[in-house]
Amino acid sequence: MFGNEAERIAVLVQRWATAAKAKEQALLLFKQTEPNKGGVPHSYTIMIPKMKTKLFHLVIHNVSCGTFFRMAANIISCMCEVLSDPFLHFCTCHHMNNFIRVVCAVNLQCIFDILRRLWAFLLAPDSNTHQSTLYFDLRIRVYMEEHHTIANVHGCTLLMFQRHTGEVVFEMVFNFLTIFCPN
Repeated sequence: MFGNEAERIAVLVQRWATAAKAKEQALLLFKQTEPNKGGVPHSYTIMIPKMKTKLFHLVIHNVSCGTFFRMAANIISCMCEVLSDPFLHFCTCHHMNNFIRVVCAVNLQCIFDILRRLWAFLLAPDSNTHQSTLYFDLRIRVYMEEHHTIANVHGCTLLMFQRHTGEVVFEMVFNFLTIFCPN
């Protein structure tokens, strides 16, 4: 029994170390700034090295066209060979993940800023099944006063591990809004 327990603890320690390393790598581009006096406790600056800006734009354009991360990395590597551009040569899935994290963080901050300025908005929750996997999707319809238009903002898509009853959907929307609209 002691051997099994020791093995289990060793596996847990290994998983913790792997998760800590993954988190450190995921936050490499995010630099925390000092708290300001305006009530915002922390903010982050995204630092993309000058050598990687072209790569960043190529990654974002490829992924926005619907390519998967690995496929986009392969496309960019092929472009590097054809164009003989050394700045594109080192496109890995690690770069892809970090660049997509940047885009997701910026988009979530934009949603937060939009919702913070509004006094009302419309929620459009939806759930669907795709290849036996349940998904929950939340869109937000807002009036953009500066453009005099109504905009649809994609809030989130989450996997649902339960049946999509009203109670489960309510809890997911509540948790989302607790983060983005705490007031």
